[in-house]
Amino acid sequence: MADVGGRPRLVTIATTAGTSGWGGDSEGQSLDPSSSASGRPAGGVRGGSAEPTQALRLAALQAELQTLRSRQALADLLTALSIEPGQSATDDDVLAAAAAGLVPTLADWCIVYLVRIDGSLEPLGIRHVDPHRQPALRELGRDLLLDLAAPVPVLRAAGTGQPQLRPVIGDAALTASCRGPRELSALREVGMASAMAIPISIGRRVVAVMLLARTAAIRHYDSEDLAVAQRVGGRIAGMLDHARLRREVASSDAHAVARFKVGQAIDKEADAPVMFQAVSQRIAEALGDGCIVRLLDPAGEVLRIAAVAHADPARREKLRQTPPAPTVPADAWLYQQALRNHAPIVLPHVDPRQYDRILPRPSVAFARLAGFRSLALAPLRRQSRPLGLLVLWRDRSPQPYTREDLVQLQELAGWISLAVDSGTSPAPA
Repeated sequence: MADVGGRPRLVTIATTAGTSGWGGDSEGQSLDPSSSASGRPAGGVRGGSAEPTQALRLAALQAELQTLRSRQALADLLTALSIEPGQSATDDDVLAAAAAGLVPTLADWCIVYLVRIDGSLEPLGIRHVDPHRQPALRELGRDLLLDLAAPVPVLRAAGTGQPQLRPVIGDAALTASCRGPRELSALREVGMASAMAIPISIGRRVVAVMLLARTAAIRHYDSEDLAVAQRVGGRIAGMLDHARLRREVASSDAHAVARFKVGQAIDKEADAPVMFQAVSQRIAEALGDGCIVRLLDPAGEVLRIAAVAHADPARREKLRQTPPAPTVPADAWLYQQALRNHAPIVLPHVDPRQYDRILPRPSVAFARLAGFRSLALAPLRRQSRPLGLLVLWRDRSPQPYTREDLVQLQELAGWISLAVDSGTSPAPA
């Protein structure tokens, strides 16, 4: 009987009931079809062939048992990797669930990376079979393994869409690939004797990569394991696609509500400051969590605040007590990109350590106070003339801004731009 990958596995047979997995268990026994159950060579028994026949039958039965266990383990894993009907899940939820399901069924440890819009990788699912090694694995997942010279080139899997298999990774290979003693120490601590990187694709786009590793030198991955992992990767891709479709439906509803409420606020309020405050509050409630409207001064050098709002009343009151900087330079890198390119920008995941690099200095303190986790900017403009920026952030909603939000943000920014250009809303001094 064939194994999950296609051929019987006779090398390692688990001796403990309930043990399942590909490649067997480290406490199993090695079988040779030419040896008997007693361990004596079949050819050493004089005058008969009963023991060789018995040994072959035992090996076949053991292989069939291992096959059934492997198939059941795969079935259990694929069943576990699912989203409940009606459940709204983020990419973080899906990839964290995937990592939890893959360990220990298919790996001793696993890191599942989300491929961001800019091509960078973010580790969202990290799991080690040994909880004591989890901190070291988190450090590895954060930035140490993302190198083409790494033992398993995760970046190559993400860039080419082709799986990467490293059946045997010795200490010499680890030492040669590491960039320093810190990385080598962390790799030795978590263990990496065999590994593979599996791209997860939706259509032609690689959306995630899972790095799977085994720590024991007697359990190496092979082509069968690679085929199984690719099948599991296909299931995870389906989960991500399903979750994103559900979010698109929910997002469309939220955008429809936002358009209606923003239109109402623009039509109803003749006073510019009141209108901006009403518009920012409607956008924060519909697309949240927070919203800032900034307008360019006549010289085009600074962006002055016109309104700030938050969907949560308690947070809103806190922001009123400690508001954003009244002015920020218009040539700050992130703002300049949106204004010059006349296109919205989405940063799905914003690490607090990035605040100083991507935000203008006056905005960093407010970003830390608000706790930006996801950021979206849409330029306000009429024709090719920049008027200001619509800045949205999420600090409590688990779902980050996505590509699907870009078109809607641009539409809302267009409506606000029309109000600004009508002359009813000059930039406040």
